[in-house]
Amino acid sequence: MFKQKPLWLVKFLHYEYWGIWTFYLPLLPYLLYLGVKARSLAFISAVNRFGGKEDFIGEDKHGILAEISPEYLPINLLFEAHQDFDLVRKALIDSHLKYPVIAKPNAGERGFGVVKIADEAALKTYFEQSNFEVIVQEFVDFEIELGVFFIRKPNETEGKVTSVTLKEFLNVVGDGKSTVRELLAKSDRARFQLIRLQNEKPDLLAMIPESGVKVTVETIGNHCKGTKFLNANHLINNELNTVFNAIASPIKGFHYGRFDLRVYSIADLFEGKNIKILELNGGLSEVTHIYDPAENLFNAYRAVAWHWNQGAEIAILNREKGILPVSFSEVVSRIRQHQKEQAQ
Repeated sequence: MFKQKPLWLVKFLHYEYWGIWTFYLPLLPYLLYLGVKARSLAFISAVNRFGGKEDFIGEDKHGILAEISPEYLPINLLFEAHQDFDLVRKALIDSHLKYPVIAKPNAGERGFGVVKIADEAALKTYFEQSNFEVIVQEFVDFEIELGVFFIRKPNETEGKVTSVTLKEFLNVVGDGKSTVRELLAKSDRARFQLIRLQNEKPDLLAMIPESGVKVTVETIGNHCKGTKFLNANHLINNELNTVFNAIASPIKGFHYGRFDLRVYSIADLFEGKNIKILELNGGLSEVTHIYDPAENLFNAYRAVAWHWNQGAEIAILNREKGILPVSFSEVVSRIRQHQKEQAQ
C-alpha cells in the first residue's frame, strides 16, 4: 500500500496550506515600498469607501452587501451578538427564509465561523456560542461558486476583472465498497478536514456510495473547509467585464475587491443572470486563483504584488480627492479589537 506523506510535509511543500504570515512575509519589503509610495502603510484602507466608511479590518460585510443591487443578492439578515432568539425566529419567518441557511460573522475572513445550518435548533446553538454580530443568509444551491476580483480606478469610467477563481467543493466518488471516510482518507486535501468532518458529519462519513456516484462532502466554498481553488482566468473576456461593470458601477465608493458568488451556469455568468453575490470583500481581500495547486509560488507572488500595486495607485488617486487612509494608531486599535473578537 502506498504510504501517504505526513500532513506537516504536505503543508510544507504546498504553499496553499501555509499560514497567512508565512505566505506574505517575503512580500513585506514590497509592501513597505508601496506604503512609502502611497504615503501610508495603511494605504489599502483608502481604496474603497463603502457607505462613507473606511474599508479595513473588521469591515461591515452586511453593510457592504447593502450597497449591491438586490437582484444579485440572496436574502441577508443581520443580528446583534447574543440576539434574543425569538426575534431571530420571527425575522426568518417574516423574510420567508427557509432552512438550510448560512450563518457567519459580520466581520471575519478566510471562512472563519461560516456554517451551513440545517434547522432551527442548530441555528439557536450557533447564536448561543457566538460573541459577534451574525449574518444569516439564504443558502444558494447553485453548483458553481466563483471568486471574481474587480478593479476600477477612480479616474476611469469602466473597470475590469483581473482574477477568477473556480471553487471545487470537497467531494469523493464512490467505489461501491469504501465509506466516505475511507475515500476521503486517500486525499491529502481531505485529510486536513477529517477530524472536523467526523465531528460534524459522522453519518455522511459512514455512508458507502455506489460505484461512480459523486458525493459532495462540503458545500461551503472556503479553502479552510477543503475547497480546491482553481485558476479560471480563462473566463475573463469582454462579456465578463461588461457584467461586472454593471454590477460594480452602482456601488458608491467601490474600486477594488473580490466578489464571492454563485451562478447557475457559466453561460448565465456571461449574460449577467442567475448570479447571487454571497460577499464583497474589499481592500484586504486576496486574489485567490493563486492557490490553484497547479500554480507556482513565483507566479503567485507576482499576482499579489501586481494587485497590491493597483491598490496603491487607487489610494494615491483617492488621496488627491481628500480620501485619506486610517492612521497608524487606528490600525493598531482595529487589529487588537479584531483579535479580541476572533478569540472569543
